[in-house]
Amino acid sequence: MGALVAAAAACTQPAPAPSPARTPGQGDGGSVERLVDVVISVQDRAPASTGPTDPARARAIAEATAQLPQVAARPGPSSLASPPGVPEGYAVTGLRLDGKDQRVAALVPQGTPTTGDGLYVARPEQGSRPVTIEVPHPRSDAWTDQIGADVYARSTARYLLMAGADRGAGDDADVAHAPDAAFAGTDMLLVRKDWVVVQIHGFTRRRHPGYPDAVVSSGTATPGATATRVARELESQGISTCVYDGTTCADLAARTNVQGQHARAVGADFVHVELERSVRADPALRSRAAQAIATGLG
Repeated sequence: MGALVAAAAACTQPAPAPSPARTPGQGDGGSVERLVDVVISVQDRAPASTGPTDPARARAIAEATAQLPQVAARPGPSSLASPPGVPEGYAVTGLRLDGKDQRVAALVPQGTPTTGDGLYVARPEQGSRPVTIEVPHPRSDAWTDQIGADVYARSTARYLLMAGADRGAGDDADVAHAPDAAFAGTDMLLVRKDWVVVQIHGFTRRRHPGYPDAVVSSGTATPGATATRVARELESQGISTCVYDGTTCADLAARTNVQGQHARAVGADFVHVELERSVRADPALRSRAAQAIATGLG
């Protein structure tokens, strides 16, 4: 990988041969796919089970993701020149965001099934902010993949990190509690002092009766400034919200979340958002929740 993939030459034959099958997110050198379509494709191709994380592969994924803003800043076709060290089973591809005339660079897993290591997306540094949108359980927490992509598109966040397997698929699949996972390693490499990390999760009132539509937490008894803004914006969209303050909604407070622990250790701001299934299942409410979270980021 490393060489720029040339655009296919225009065919002048009267009866052109059909194009070979292509994995969504692989790029074809011409049309630019939508981020949300690739997000859905990656989740559709997730493995049924995963094994232990290969530390060298996890590091390669993290380092390749860290280079994506520079890749995104280069003009070019949808299949982009890959940074060195991109691991086998990934392609670096340009994608477009809904509602914006903007391209992003993505490290997209290939094959069916994928390895389950996740999807990683970045904007150029210029025009973006040191913010990471994260979706740790895109399959277990239905529709959080689409909400995460929507928040990313509506905001100026630099990175989007999305896990690639069901949280129960095997070793390190629950990436919010697996420090060795590629997802966690990428977060640890990217997130530094004054960064903002927003994670989107899902819950049900069947398991948490009496809870509101959303729970927002910084993982500690004192909510951070960003968490407070996000909660206020969710309420303004008609989504009832509880903010963890050391007591209320403690079951969904993310106190042991690996990415939250790292954020606090380096001086970053961590925001954990739990959305009830009724919000996630309704397209209009999903959109309102995404807008609220993006607005809360400032």
